Amino acid sequence: MANNLFLAVLLGATQAILLNLGKGLQKNAFMGEEELSKKKKRINQLLWVFGTILIVISTFVLMQAEIFGYLSVIASMTGLGIMSVTLYSYFILHEKIGKNELIGICLIITGTFIVPLFSGISLGVGISYTGMLFYAIILIAICFIIGLISTRQKKSIFGISFGIISGIVGGLSVVFQYSAMRFIPGEDLFANFGIVILLFPANLFFLFFVIGGALEFLITQYAFTNGRAVEVVPANQSFFIIVPIIGGIIIFGEIFNAFQIFGSILVIIGVILCTAFKESVEDGNGAAGSVQKELN
Repeated sequence: MANNLFLAVLLGATQAILLNLGKGLQKNAFMGEEELSKKKKRINQLLWVFGTILIVISTFVLMQAEIFGYLSVIASMTGLGIMSVTLYSYFILHEKIGKNELIGICLIITGTFIVPLFSGISLGVGISYTGMLFYAIILIAICFIIGLISTRQKKSIFGISFGIISGIVGGLSVVFQYSAMRFIPGEDLFANFGIVILLFPANLFFLFFVIGGALEFLITQYAFTNGRAVEVVPANQSFFIIVPIIGGIIIFGEIFNAFQIFGSILVIIGVILCTAFKESVEDGNGAAGSVQKELN
């Protein structure tokens, strides 16, 4: 496995931006679908396909990033994806950016600059399989506990609960993906990708990554059925960042110092500000709130 912090950060940031823009295109493609003409529906379908292509590309970009750098550093780049969607909404969709979102963008940029700048040196322990097993068991147990609590409380904490669960599952899938990438020699992902498919346990880790990614998608969609996006997205993204960072420390022996912890906290706060307050007007007041927002 190669070690190039600059390329890891660059590719990690690119992956986060591609992934979130892809999701944004998919979401926007079906907004008001029932009111559109056939021509516009076809255009939206093409946008959805393009969004899907961006998501697939982002997966391979993430794999390449994982060959070059530490998991904890790459995970901290996730916030840039939310920032890119916010800017996309402003410049392309002509949505307003509020004060909280501007502060969130500044915090994300600051945090993602701090984390790689103060990146430590890995302890070089390889993969701790014992640490991975216990970490996975603990996370799965937490998901079950949160799920049980949510079913009893019903809608009051539904969105936040399943947002957290989807974020944990998605973050754990990234840990498995990173584990598979550790078996690739050199820097060329595509020249050595066959190792990930044929070599044990790399192929097992890759299988867990695929399953985890699919589960994360399904759980997130389920969270949206009875939960508000303003609750689901911040919870999902926050734990999508936290789980790989902790995994990098426990499983791969990565050093994560106080400056990097501070930077990660800034990123998470920035993500929450960019998502939790973006839709609060519409979610809280319905159509009337949306109209009032336009009048202002």
